[in-house]
Amino acid sequence: MKLTRREFLIIPLVLLLEKRLSAESNNFSDLNDNEKKEILFEIVKEMDEKYVFPVPMASDLEKKQALSVNKTLFEFGAGRPYNQRHKGIDVYGFGKDIVYFADGEVEEVGRNINNFDHGNIVVVNHGIIKGYNLWSYYLHIGGINGIKRGDSVKMGESFAKVDCTGISPDSRRLYNPGSKNCKRVAHLHFQIRVGDRHVNPNYFFPEYSESSLPNLKRWRLALKASSLEDDIAGFKGKQSRGSF
Repeated sequence: MKLTRREFLIIPLVLLLEKRLSAESNNFSDLNDNEKKEILFEIVKEMDEKYVFPVPMASDLEKKQALSVNKTLFEFGAGRPYNQRHKGIDVYGFGKDIVYFADGEVEEVGRNINNFDHGNIVVVNHGIIKGYNLWSYYLHIGGINGIKRGDSVKMGESFAKVDCTGISPDSRRLYNPGSKNCKRVAHLHFQIRVGDRHVNPNYFFPEYSESSLPNLKRWRLALKASSLEDDIAGFKGKQSRGSF
């Protein structure tokens, strides 16, 4: 069958659109709690342990504190001011190396435009797994080693250090880089995003979790993703280095 000129032009566009749509991420918010848990278990299984804890030198106690439930302010879902919930986990240990959670591509790197709150940020896109796009987020970090958007990265590769960038003792000033107080509060705020929700990292690191994963519900399971990407600007001066 001979195609008309119009069909000849339209069909490739349709095929391209179908290909693009098939590669788009599903919305995690469309699922109920049980479906979310099932998908998370499937994603973890599909990744087949091709991921690592982002602060490998953290002690078992530090990992358990970050991944606890109803015990600390470090954990996913912990209460925050203004009716907010903690959308990641906090891993303490000033100066410890931070490594990439899994293979991927740097999607964002820079400084929170408000200066306070998040400090230096790196966002890595790990691609679509089981129909859902997976990202990892790294906040408050320092010692960033010159990475840029579009860089391909490997699981376990060191790229920054645990620091106190963006952390403020009040609404007017940041902790001085490398100071005693900076070292006391320094931590990596680590988030995992699946589709349009931040999810509890416990599912990826059950060996350090003291909770029953099947029993996690609602805000202990997943929270609406923050649009951190809209609040990132390029580094000024030595901002990327922080205390290092």
